[in-house]
Amino acid sequence: MHLIDRFLKTSLVFVMPFSVLLLGCATFISHPHSGNPGDDSPYTGKKWKVPGILYPEYFFDEWPSERSLFYQGPYKLESGAHPVTDFGVLPLLEGVFLDQTEVTVGGYREFLFHISRDNQDFSELVPELPPEVDSLYQSNPPFLFHPVIGVNREQAEAYCAWRGEAVNVLIRQEVTEGSTRWLEEGQIMRVRMRLPREAEWELAAAGGLDSARFPYGYNTLLAGLSFEEGDYAYLQHRYWFQRSLASIEAELKGMETSNIKLPVFNVRWPYTPEILQLPVPAYVYAYQPNALGFYHLIGNVREWVGDSPLSKGGSFMDPLPAISLQGGFDEGEFSSFLVGFRCACEVEYVNK
Repeated sequence: MHLIDRFLKTSLVFVMPFSVLLLGCATFISHPHSGNPGDDSPYTGKKWKVPGILYPEYFFDEWPSERSLFYQGPYKLESGAHPVTDFGVLPLLEGVFLDQTEVTVGGYREFLFHISRDNQDFSELVPELPPEVDSLYQSNPPFLFHPVIGVNREQAEAYCAWRGEAVNVLIRQEVTEGSTRWLEEGQIMRVRMRLPREAEWELAAAGGLDSARFPYGYNTLLAGLSFEEGDYAYLQHRYWFQRSLASIEAELKGMETSNIKLPVFNVRWPYTPEILQLPVPAYVYAYQPNALGFYHLIGNVREWVGDSPLSKGGSFMDPLPAISLQGGFDEGEFSSFLVGFRCACEVEYVNK
């Protein structure tokens, strides 16, 4: 079956992100999203530009933000966090950090923009997807902060290398301007970004739990639903069929009353109500992060690692029994609309 047909005709098996009702207090974090990407890139810290996406003048006023519908987890960095966390990474091992989320459509387009601005040939770096899928998803403004797909391993490695250099430029600039965070006299901090090693990926995905007891890195797999007023308009804009706002509101309130539970991550789930299904990956800050603060290491898109032929973690199209922390999917060297990636970051200190 043609890829776009699979995208659209199999929508009944896809899970759309939802608001999750959890016990206890949650601290909601301010994350970038399509309606408010922020002035600075969350990946390089620089003023960013996202080329190749046509934004209508009314887009940010009329398009409901994914922040309305999607649950945002309670993880929050402590004050005094390592300065490299300014660039979207969280601590994993001594001197090793990992992206909190998958690299987004906007983040990868930022990369292509800078390559093209330097008059370099970027044709080999463009994600390999049919034009229909590109227009539906990767060139569609509402999906700016959803994971980039159609990127092969070599392209993912090129992005990581470019982003590491971009961060180093900013670090050198800060030091020149007098910032000495985490530096001893005469030192400078330097980073290298790369694809995570399989063992690093598995460590992050375990979420600090015993993977023998908790094979998905979560101690709770299902959670109840909770909706707010803005969620109804959001779904009406994103819904693939014509639905009135009143009918959407009535259906969602019925779900709350019936105490429906859905997975805390974005995988194929046979009991997901049709209105919450969408044939594309989810907003990168959707659903619940694991206890280490990482989003979507299970589900959403499979992820490249640097030292294995396998992709890891499963996708929004994979059923939960097909996914394991230690297992993976043989992608070969080709791109797929089920595969994305995130970067690992190594930090070292060198003399000036």
